[in-house]
Amino acid sequence: MLRVRNFLKKSIVRCCLFSAFFPVFAIIPVFSQVGISFPTSRLVFQRSANNSATFVVSGTYQQSIPDQVEAALVPFVAGQGTATNWQIVEKAPVGGVYSGTISGGGGWYKLKVRVVRNGKVTDSTEVDRIGIGEVFLVAGQSNARGIQNYGAPAANDDRVSCFNYLNASFDPNELPEPTFSHLNSDSYIAPYGYSAWSWGALGDLLVSRFNVPVLFYNVALEGTTSRSWRESSTGYASNPYTGGVYINQLPYSQLKVVLRQFTSLTGVRAVLWHQGESDTQFNLSESEIVSNLQQVIGQSRNDAGQNISWVVSKVSYNMFASKAVINAQNTVINSTTNVFEGPSTDNIQIPRPDGVHIQGNALITLAQQWNQSLNSHFFNQSNPIAPLLLPVIKVGCTDDSRVKLMVEGNFTEVSWNNGERNNTILASNGVYRVKAKDSFGHFMYSSSVSVGDNTRRALPKPSTPSILTNGNLVFCEGGNVTFSTLQAAGYRWSNGATSQSIVVKDAANYTVQIKDDKGCWSDFSGTVKATVNPIPSVPSVTAKGALTFCADKSVTLAVEENSCLLYTSPSPRDDRPNL
Repeated sequence: MLRVRNFLKKSIVRCCLFSAFFPVFAIIPVFSQVGISFPTSRLVFQRSANNSATFVVSGTYQQSIPDQVEAALVPFVAGQGTATNWQIVEKAPVGGVYSGTISGGGGWYKLKVRVVRNGKVTDSTEVDRIGIGEVFLVAGQSNARGIQNYGAPAANDDRVSCFNYLNASFDPNELPEPTFSHLNSDSYIAPYGYSAWSWGALGDLLVSRFNVPVLFYNVALEGTTSRSWRESSTGYASNPYTGGVYINQLPYSQLKVVLRQFTSLTGVRAVLWHQGESDTQFNLSESEIVSNLQQVIGQSRNDAGQNISWVVSKVSYNMFASKAVINAQNTVINSTTNVFEGPSTDNIQIPRPDGVHIQGNALITLAQQWNQSLNSHFFNQSNPIAPLLLPVIKVGCTDDSRVKLMVEGNFTEVSWNNGERNNTILASNGVYRVKAKDSFGHFMYSSSVSVGDNTRRALPKPSTPSILTNGNLVFCEGGNVTFSTLQAAGYRWSNGATSQSIVVKDAANYTVQIKDDKGCWSDFSGTVKATVNPIPSVPSVTAKGALTFCADKSVTLAVEENSCLLYTSPSPRDDRPNL
């Protein structure tokens, strides 16, 4: 049996390969007119009992607001799924981002997305290898975790995937966001899987049977007893190999974080449990093993927030087999709801080269026995857990140059990458995303939203208003003219006024914006000019003759030619252009 200290030593050697990870949903600026930010390539959604799944499709678009964004699934290779019709992802999405759900049957697909404007397709894009199939979470000890250079076969089929990452730091709280890849012989299976082991071969067998893709996670840790798993499900576990305790609530903490972070993203069919060798080594009693395992199963369902299925293998061989360990496993299988019988592995490769671990061609035999255990009864009676829907960010207007970002979804906690924790924030230029948690502690990240000029161009604007005039546009000092516009939720005049109508006494050019009930402002209206003529000074009158004269005489009076001339214009006036 490999000891934990050996595991730590190997992990430290390999951890440098995984020192930096980047968000998989972050949008890298490109020049395409439409992009897909979620789902990413090789992500597999757990299918339901009726061989289907519904999931979020989100991304970005450029230019003006589309009529709608549509998506369709097309088999990546002919025969590897059933093509769908075009489905509406979102009608009239605003702010340069779109998000919505589509559905499809089991298969391996190209996800196609297109933008429709004025009834015509204007932009399109696609992402390869999106799966609807089977997702499994492996747990237990070393014959579940795997060992490098023990002859583990790679998966031959392109449709078998993993998150190739090793949690060498044993972080118990949050793991990097997954980027999925093909399951090769030396792949890690996040967070702890140390090679393809028997899981790549099992994936091939399941793909061949069901014609759907398969994805694995692996939280197994070598040298762990059922007591270690039970103790760590509620606190720190004793380590029988060192006499101390496991750090970071190992081994259970990794099962918990995968249930809350990864399976919320993809869904999951079941936990595949292979553990018992250490129970034999440390002579745990039959009754304790039953209690330990049932408590771990119960805690996993609390953390999953659902009745997750388990498949328990019957395994005890550690130089010799233990009847008590096998009896305990059978008791758990027969007395615990939604727990299914796994393979009996004590007869595989006996004697084993190192006394404990299966290796070489025997790993194919182990995969075949797992495949036989995952029979039609299991698939008909187990409880597949569907993926949760990704948190969605919607974009709205504000009264200033910022935009409003709003999280949609039933979440108990949100945390933005700028540190804010409200469901709605006001955002200046930059890239934003949110981490959201539900009442069970499941957490997911939204796609990123890049706020910039394109965001504002793609916000809905009210129609450009017109200015109506009541009175003459040219008048003398002391006069005025009334300007008004159509009724709206808000008004902004170029002179700072905020009412629907204004009385103008000053000469200037006037424009107006209006706001709709969604908080979006229109473009400025056309300009209307008010002209104010000064009142002339008191005129002087000059007599062209004597001012005293007889009744039959006259005198001519002259006045300066300087007076305020009034001009008339059509009233009311409408500056809207002739169409």
